[in-house]
Amino acid sequence: MKGNLNELILRTASSGLTLQSANGAMPAGHNGLYRDPETPVRNTAHWAMTFLRAFELSDDPKYKTAAIRAVEFLQSKEARPLGFTFWCRSNPKKDSCNGLIGQAWALEPFIYGARLTDNPEWLRFAEEIFLLHPFDEQRGLWMRVNIDGMHLPFDVTFNHQLWFAAAGAQLAHHSEKVQKQTDRFMNQLNRHLAIYSSGLIYHPLLFRYSLKEKKSDILRMLLETKERRKMIRHKAVGYHLFNMYAFSMLYKIYPEHPFWKSTPFKKTVEYAFSDPFADAVSDNEFAFPYNPPGFEIAFMADTFGDQFGNTPDISSWISEQLKRTYNREKGLMNLASEDPATQAARFYEAVRIENRPIEESLYKPES
Repeated sequence: MKGNLNELILRTASSGLTLQSANGAMPAGHNGLYRDPETPVRNTAHWAMTFLRAFELSDDPKYKTAAIRAVEFLQSKEARPLGFTFWCRSNPKKDSCNGLIGQAWALEPFIYGARLTDNPEWLRFAEEIFLLHPFDEQRGLWMRVNIDGMHLPFDVTFNHQLWFAAAGAQLAHHSEKVQKQTDRFMNQLNRHLAIYSSGLIYHPLLFRYSLKEKKSDILRMLLETKERRKMIRHKAVGYHLFNMYAFSMLYKIYPEHPFWKSTPFKKTVEYAFSDPFADAVSDNEFAFPYNPPGFEIAFMADTFGDQFGNTPDISSWISEQLKRTYNREKGLMNLASEDPATQAARFYEAVRIENRPIEESLYKPES
């Protein structure tokens, strides 16, 4: 029998309600393959997005209540123990804020939920956290800020800068200061987007400003071993659609920006829609078991499909995501993963996708 995506979201949100702690937090994971012990911040923010979308679809107050409790946890001393950025992980060898990406994820439900819960204070809170991060006007990039307020160097992972910009873009029409920064990021984006000849997005961030920075990038790449170059490219495949999802969020805010007509960007879209990419991502451990490419490509197709044509069969991508990872008995996306708590929370990436038919047999238990 035919069901649909909205029904799947409601079923998953209902299952998520049973996981919420008394303080509003959701189960913490360990950042998938990276095995960094995480606080509940990340997964609570993800689940808050799913609860908010379920409330938007159903007008059922139980989902609104769960979302508010989750966001209140994110505002608590447990989530921000020193009153600065969100405490996302406890690996002593890494920053506690999880770079820019940890903060971008934590901010999403404040921005998405302010309208649905009629709570403009959430926007002011999100603006405050966003603007804690020093912004380099020349480069159009943000620095990291640890949970004690200490300024750290630039986040040098491309998708982290991109996702932080995407979060800010959702906030920009509420904040002139944020808008000024995200405008500048968009105007500098061609400097930061590096791709392989295929159109695959390069995973690390490259600096392309002064001659000194260019030489530094070239030297670093020359010194990388063949094995490391292979590893970076392999990881890039698993993150390609994660980047395209953030690009899709930015497009919603900046649809007329000339960046979208640039040759490098067009190549990233063409690669994402290609058979070689589908083959490469199929068995990539950073894809279906961690990043949900079936949802990411659906949102991308909803956003860019009309411009590029020749889009793949999105229904088959979603079906593949559910076949591999959706636990029909529990109503959670937690199968075939080293980190089922985080994978279940990352179902939230489905909330921005347009409703479409889905076979009930992919998400409902056998009768």
